[in-house]
Amino acid sequence: MYNVNEICEKVNGVFSKKICLKITRINSLKSAKKNEISFFSDLKYFDDLKQSKASVFLVSDSLKNKVENLDLNFIFVKNITIATNAIIDMFMSEIETYEINQKNKFSENFVKGKNCFIDSFVKVNSNSKIGDNVKIFSNCHIGNNVTIGDNSIIYAGVKIYDNSVIGKNNIIHSNAVIGSDGFGFAFEDKTIQKVKHIGNVITGRNVEIGANTCIDRSTFDSTVISDFVKIDNLVQIGHNVEIGSYTMIAGNVAIAGSTKIGKSCLIGGNSSLAGHLNIGDNVKIAGHSGIGSNIVSDSIVQSSLFAYDLKKFQRSNVLFKRLPEIVKKIENIEKKIDTKDNQ
Repeated sequence: MYNVNEICEKVNGVFSKKICLKITRINSLKSAKKNEISFFSDLKYFDDLKQSKASVFLVSDSLKNKVENLDLNFIFVKNITIATNAIIDMFMSEIETYEINQKNKFSENFVKGKNCFIDSFVKVNSNSKIGDNVKIFSNCHIGNNVTIGDNSIIYAGVKIYDNSVIGKNNIIHSNAVIGSDGFGFAFEDKTIQKVKHIGNVITGRNVEIGANTCIDRSTFDSTVISDFVKIDNLVQIGHNVEIGSYTMIAGNVAIAGSTKIGKSCLIGGNSSLAGHLNIGDNVKIAGHSGIGSNIVSDSIVQSSLFAYDLKKFQRSNVLFKRLPEIVKKIENIEKKIDTKDNQ
């Protein structure tokens, strides 16, 4: 429980009234009750704001003139998302308590930092180093020579292969796999031989990796995920890929091996990027896009099919298959017209 002044100080906000209130938790506009704080960030929720039972509301400075005539208690902040996160952290810190569980297996030469939490059935292999304040939840496997930076959170079921380097303040969600083999094969004499991968994966600071995402290690060097990259669930990142800082990748994206992605890019869900491409900085790729060539910086691209009536699409597809034939007929007609004009 916190009073309003403590919350204001935490979020660098300005309280609209000089009253003393105790706040028990943060909640949505519709679910909030008395002595709870909520947030108002969009005018389309104005009716929800007026009907909400919350005692205090976070409101961005840009909306101050829209709400200040209401007989409600407001905390005005510069960035409502950042302020909301800060308040969530305040209340979560009250309930997060962890005890070290002994049902796990550590190698003798494993190094563990201060204030770590390691849950049950976690295995940490030789020469691995776990930083300060790290949380590793149940059924995780940490390979040999792995480094996990301070304040990182590794959720249940994560597998981190040998030689991976996880930066500080990382969050890796359940069942992600870091450092698995790349998809590489050689063909010889009607046989398929696996290409060996002896590189690793390196993640920078403040990286977040979604559930069931797979990041393959490089063949020789490193697959690199730079600082502040945010990766959604179910993303496949191939070997030798490099992703620039502050790039965000939505769910179900597949990035083939050796592609380089610049800084501050946005890649929409269900997009696929071919291998050995160079994607510049500040590129925006719309969802469902298929990218097969390089993209220069500051581009906005889309290569998907929008939803289309099925029967019309099928008829169009028949015509598409006949396109070379149709083009040839048009060229012949043009030739005949040109011949008549020249007579």
